[in-house]
Amino acid sequence: QLVFDSDEDSDGHGGYSHGKLAVERKGVLDFLNSAALHEMVCIKKLSMKKIELLLELRPFKDWGNLVDKLKSHRSLQTDILNYTQEYLTRRNNIAMVMGKCKKIVKKLEEAIASGGTLAEQPGIIPEGFKLAEYQLVGLNWLTIMHRHNMNAILADEMGLGKTIQIIAFLAWLKENGRQERPHLVVVPSSTMDNWEQELIKWCPALVILKYYGNQADRRMIRNLMRINAKHRILLTGTPLQNNLLELMSLLCFVMPKLLGTKVDDIKALFQGKVVKSNKGEVEEEQSSFEKNQIDRAKLIMKPFVLRRLKQDVLRLLPPKTDVVVSQC
Repeated sequence: QLVFDSDEDSDGHGGYSHGKLAVERKGVLDFLNSAALHEMVCIKKLSMKKIELLLELRPFKDWGNLVDKLKSHRSLQTDILNYTQEYLTRRNNIAMVMGKCKKIVKKLEEAIASGGTLAEQPGIIPEGFKLAEYQLVGLNWLTIMHRHNMNAILADEMGLGKTIQIIAFLAWLKENGRQERPHLVVVPSSTMDNWEQELIKWCPALVILKYYGNQADRRMIRNLMRINAKHRILLTGTPLQNNLLELMSLLCFVMPKLLGTKVDDIKALFQGKVVKSNKGEVEEEQSSFEKNQIDRAKLIMKPFVLRRLKQDVLRLLPPKTDVVVSQC
């Protein structure tokens, strides 16, 4: 925290203006001198009125000048300095997460480029059942993520057989002696019977135990984050929504170890605030800001998501034929 001591000299040359604190002060000073409106709305307790006043007071020549100008206006408090540093710290934490994600992408790309041992269709899948080429690609992607201890989101468009790809992956784990603990498949009750039928059909070697649970039990375990799972795979047939709360929930569920203590920072930074001015220009800025935050959240998630559309794999599917039947 950038703790501001109100007993310092107005020129800012107090006993704390050296080392790390000096670096933090420079960061705050530079930010308040150059930040755009849609960035400043992220600062806690910084209303639109205060932002407009800060913009009028620019430029701030140095730290002492910044402090003096803040003290000279009753509506501006020096706690703005701490809140600004808090925001910059969170932004730096996000940059660290992004850096980790880039390293993960590089590691995955190297693993794919090197070829290694490609996973074939597990032999315990009964004869007569064959994965499509793109489903085999999905299986290999899941095995690579597993080998690198990464969680994943399989987001193929509805109708491309996500269920089959997951069952093939479970079969691969069993066939290769990697099934260390039971697997928990959490699904809507309306699809449970279908999952059971597909599991029996595609991998009869797996032992299935269905569990519905009463209403109280379901309510108790509705926060899936409490489940102590070594690995997690999330299935969704819809595109990742342009909703920050949903994206943050997915991020926290899929990457709890990567995010670690940064979860609160990510939620706070991506949450933003809705502010309005009498001039009516903030709505557009805010919309642009929200879009930028969503894009950043998706960028963080990119290494962990596999999504194919039907139009991307149509060439691998049998051609569609139309038959016109005339009525007499």
